Amino acid sequence: MKVKKEKSLEQREEKALEAVARTLKSQYPVEEIILFGSKARGDHDVFSDIDILVVTTTPLHWREEKAIVETLFDIGMTHDVIFTPLFASKEEWQGGLFAQFPIYAEILRDGAIIT
Repeated sequence: MKVKKEKSLEQREEKALEAVARTLKSQYPVEEIILFGSKARGDHDVFSDIDILVVTTTPLHWREEKAIVETLFDIGMTHDVIFTPLFASKEEWQGGLFAQFPIYAEILRDGAIIT
């Protein structure tokens, strides 16, 4: 997996991702955030959202996931972007059930680590 590609994102998107990383890492057991999808591949258009995988040290309760989605919405509104998150604990990401889904291979191939 590669490190974030600065050139494929607009400045407001970069700032939004920085705010997401800073906020989520300070409030939740977030190990890393991975950008994937069209923004990571560089084939996005003006209507594309920002797909992120939030990998946590421990599984999240649904209330924590809901709170993170609300935080992402607030940051998105501030920076005029839309986030679409996926959540996985480190254990789920590194060989659990998540690895059985096609999106897993896509994220490994195209993903860019934000934090």
